[in-house]
Amino acid sequence: MALIEFLKKYTGDCDTRTVLLFILLNAYGYDTVILNSYVYKHSVIGINLPTSGYNYKYSNGKKYYTWETTNTGWELGDMPAEFNDLKYWYLALSN
Repeated sequence: MALIEFLKKYTGDCDTRTVLLFILLNAYGYDTVILNSYVYKHSVIGINLPTSGYNYKYSNGKKYYTWETTNTGWELGDMPAEFNDLKYWYLALSN
């Protein structure tokens, strides 16, 4: 229900946005994961792309770069300073 409401009103929390992007990007063939943090009480999408940079979670030989989706202006691999210690993030779901 939350996903349907989000599609209609474009309002939702980080979990709703992350799940929606996970579904859409996987449908288009992208290698994505959902990264969650109990410490930060936050969720972001992780995407494996042939790029370089920082703020990625390494899993199964792949780098999943973080993608913050709860506000505008964030680039791939960018994270708010208060959330960027990746030791507090875990892979919650992968395709």
